[in-house]
Amino acid sequence: MAQSSYIERIYTSERTRLLRLVMRLIRNRATAEELVQDAFLNLIAREAGPDIRSHEAYLTRIARNLALNHLRHLRQGVEVSVDNAVIEAMGAALTQSGRQPVTLSEGWQTSFDQSVIHDAIEVGQDSIGAWRHGRLIFHAKPLRDVLSEISRYRGGRIVIWEDAIGDVPVTAVFDAHDPDAALNTIVRTLGLRVLELPIGIAILYT
Repeated sequence: MAQSSYIERIYTSERTRLLRLVMRLIRNRATAEELVQDAFLNLIAREAGPDIRSHEAYLTRIARNLALNHLRHLRQGVEVSVDNAVIEAMGAALTQSGRQPVTLSEGWQTSFDQSVIHDAIEVGQDSIGAWRHGRLIFHAKPLRDVLSEISRYRGGRIVIWEDAIGDVPVTAVFDAHDPDAALNTIVRTLGLRVLELPIGIAILYT
């Protein structure tokens, strides 16, 4: 894995240029920031040499491809959870497909996008309303989803370097006000290592 000081140097010199490039394509700064970070993660995986000129061409190509792929696969997914009511969830395209709407009772959740609505799952009212009390509650949730939620409170991004790790189920209660402690607990409990890069990315690996 590439050294953090090396990545920081390349990131400092190339970030602004790549961000402008991606912004011209997708016009969403938050998403553009993530795609630029993804381009640098590709560079880390490639473990390229120290020739910065070759990095310019490589990062430009990867960043543009990531932006185009994002536009190509863009979906407006929606997740619906029910705290204290009973509702019916249906996506705009679902009526045309002929599928019946999914009925949600208290403590149940579903998600849907332009083409499909997923079966309802029971997540519990404590999980749905936990954020109001500063808690993050997970019941056998895949690690990748847990880290995605923690990232919302922590800032920056948490990346799983090996796909298999992301499938590990996590059952835990964390303090939403201390996401770093949550991350450290996960790393320690699962026997993982973490590499903190100065570009706002934490990489988890075995």
